[in-house]
Amino acid sequence: MNTKDNLRSRTTKKRFEDAYLELLSKDPSRQVTVLQLCQEVRVNRTTFYAHYEDILELQQRIEQRISAEVTAIFRDKWLGEKKISRERLEVLISYIEKNRLFYKAWYLSGRMDEPAVMSLMLSNPKLTNEKRYRILFLRAGTNAVLKDWVVNGCKEDCLTVVSVLAELNRIRDAG
Repeated sequence: MNTKDNLRSRTTKKRFEDAYLELLSKDPSRQVTVLQLCQEVRVNRTTFYAHYEDILELQQRIEQRISAEVTAIFRDKWLGEKKISRERLEVLISYIEKNRLFYKAWYLSGRMDEPAVMSLMLSNPKLTNEKRYRILFLRAGTNAVLKDWVVNGCKEDCLTVVSVLAELNRIRDAG
């Protein structure tokens, strides 16, 4: 029986996502086409259109999934905590490393929106301008380090990157 979100459907969607990100990371200046995707995944165009309306919908679903996963990690694990800890940084960077294909494409393309988790701290209505500026500065520097690390293949160990960012952002170990 062909059900809407069965294992085969989820597997096909995952293959489309991976192929899209792989093609985008190879040449971020080029638009990925349905034909290229279908050739990469080795399916026909009707299979693509059975899952997505167009490439933009595929891209948006990838972004929404990643954003929801990162937001869930922070909300579930550290609900109510206001400061970033070394442990939080380690979880985030491990997640980025695990999803390096997405982040490489994201950093190189410049076409994808920043994941929602980056806006969580800045949306606090009690945030002073001084703290806002500090967060913006630290976010930009942290993103620059992470971009360089991801684009160059995550060659350093995750904990090495955590140590560097923790030191630069003056994050202390808990305890």
